Parts: sequence; C-alpha cells; structure tokens
Amino acid sequence: MVTRDGSSSKRRTKRLVRYILPLSLMGIFLIVLYVVFRMAFSPVGFRQTVVIVGDPVHVVSFDAKTKRATVVDLPLDAVISAALGYGKYSVGALLSLDEIDHRGGKLITSSISNTLGLPVQGHMIVPKIGDGNMDREMLQEIFSYGSIAAVASQNIRGSIPLSAWVRLVLLARSLSADGLQIVSVEQALIESVAPDGSTARSVDESRIDYILDTAFFDAGIRAEGTSVAIYNTTSVSSVGQRASRQLGRVGMQLVFVGNAEQEVERCVLSGNTDALKTKSAQFILAYYGCDVAKDSEQGKETGADLVVLLGTEFANRYK
Repeated sequence: MVTRDGSSSKRRTKRLVRYILPLSLMGIFLIVLYVVFRMAFSPVGFRQTVVIVGDPVHVVSFDAKTKRATVVDLPLDAVISAALGYGKYSVGALLSLDEIDHRGGKLITSSISNTLGLPVQGHMIVPKIGDGNMDREMLQEIFSYGSIAAVASQNIRGSIPLSAWVRLVLLARSLSADGLQIVSVEQALIESVAPDGSTARSVDESRIDYILDTAFFDAGIRAEGTSVAIYNTTSVSSVGQRASRQLGRVGMQLVFVGNAEQEVERCVLSGNTDALKTKSAQFILAYYGCDVAKDSEQGKETGADLVVLLGTEFANRYK
C-alpha cells in the first residue's frame, strides 16, 4: 500500500508540474509582453533617429509631434570620420569593423552621428528590405507590423530594444500623407584621387551642415525655446563643438559653448525644476546619460536655462 500511495503521489506531482509549468511560463511571457507594450505606447517626448543598415545606409528620424519622418541615405563607399579613434573609413568598412570588433552598433551609429551632427539612438540590420534608395513604400515595409515579430525572434537585429522598435513602427504607421522628407547629401560628397590613382568620395561636414540646416529640428524642442550652455570639462578639444552641433541640429538654442576646469566623468545636467522638466532636458538626459544637479552655480553667468557639463565618458567617443 505504501508503494501504491507513493506512486500515486508521484503521478499527481508530475501532472501538476505538467500543467503549472506551462501556465507559469505563459504568465511570465504575458508580464514581459505587457511591460514591452506599455513602454512602446508611452508618449514619445522627442525626435527618434535610427540607422537602418542596407545599401545604402538609411538614417531615419521621426518627429512624433508633427508625424513626419526625415531620411538621409549614405552610400556604403562614402568615407567619413569614424568615432572611437578609428580614423577615416568608408561607411561599408565601418559596418564590417563594427562586427569584427564586437562594437554592437556603437561604432557605426557614433560615426554617423558625428558626421551628420545628429544624435542617433541605435541601429538595426534589415536584410534585403533595406537595400535601395528610401521611399515611402520601403519605409512602410521596414517598419511594418510584421517586423515586430522579426525583431522579437532576432531575424531583424541591432541595438534597438523591442519596446523602442514597436514605438518606431507606430510612428512610421502614423505618418501624415506628406510626412516623408528625403534629404540628398550628394552635394556633400567630395571626390579625391589617391597617389595610387584610386578615387574615393569623402563627406564634407561643413557642406552637411548647410544641406541639413533645419531638416532635423524637433518641433516640440524648438517650440519650448529652452536655452542651453555647454561646458567641456575634458582635454579633448572637439567635445564641446561636437555636442553643440548635435543639440543645435535638433533645434535647441545654444547660448554658450566653452570649457570648465574641473573634469567630470559622467555628463552633468543642471537647471531649475521647471527647466529640468522640458523636452530639451529629457533629450539631453536620455542621449548623453547625464546625472542631474538642481540649481548648480556652474554656468549661471551664461543665463542659460540648462547647463551641460560634458565628461570623459562622452569624450571617449572621439579618442
């Protein structure tokens, strides 16, 4: 009898495990799904810009306030100044180096961000669909509802989390009828001849600034008119100018760019309570990963609403 009772107990335990385990896994899956979609459907506070890897490479930027997207296509043979101290390489070569050196998209996104003077939130590799010059049909295909499952299963992979990709899909599907602007940078590609007779096309950043002008202004950031001062606390001379170019590209009002003596490691953002609630502050905190210092004395003489101290973490992008 003891043996039968023990055997019966084991069978019941097995049945319970057989039913409870799948239910537990389903519960965990639903919780994760809920969190992902809650994040995805949360309001987008500012412009979202991503690199879509194809031939050419597409830089796609969404303005949620105006329901418009702006796109720049960069040829794979275009030579740009790379981030992270890599020197000058073609866009295609940087993609290969990113993979070889396991940079996780950081090399290509930072390099394109530097070249265009445009903050970039991440990259995705979209096989086949991403090839060819961008138009509305391709944009809708890349950011289709079906692509959400492809990202979840990693058939489309990159540095953009699933929740952020869902948000981008929703932005792409909500574009107005005239909501796609294609900006050509062909005039910024300067052909040069090497000593061996080979030719290369390099991107001229001063021409890029002229061509892009206000194309990537964020409507919400521009409308609030928050003034910003930038201090470079590092020994890397280009840091302040790089950051001012990026923030100016999305429409922030820069009133001062200079240096500070005391070096910091992480970016520090200071301002009063109201200024720290603005879209400009949200953008700076999200993109540069700043710590917050309320009502700091640093930079008050500039009269800026927000003061940004750039540290060694940001400077390392240019070493």
